[in-house]
Amino acid sequence: MATESLTLEWWSWFQSLLWVILIFIGLIILFYIIREIHDAKVAPRLAEIELEKEKLQLMKLDYAHRGPAILPGTSGKTGGN
Repeated sequence: MATESLTLEWWSWFQSLLWVILIFIGLIILFYIIREIHDAKVAPRLAEIELEKEKLQLMKLDYAHRGPAILPGTSGKTGGN
């Protein structure tokens, strides 16, 4: 009879702890779901920014290679009209 009482007390304590553990695991899963949704929204924008940086770098290299562009209507000389 003493063991039944002890088992009953232990089971009651374990049930209350089990709910706390399940809620904690549920919150962790919810956190990862929200984080994945956020990353899915942010990642394309970060990729777009990275592509713009690469494009700008290529434009700088092209400009340095060819030199400044000569606009139509100018003589091509620098420093005068």
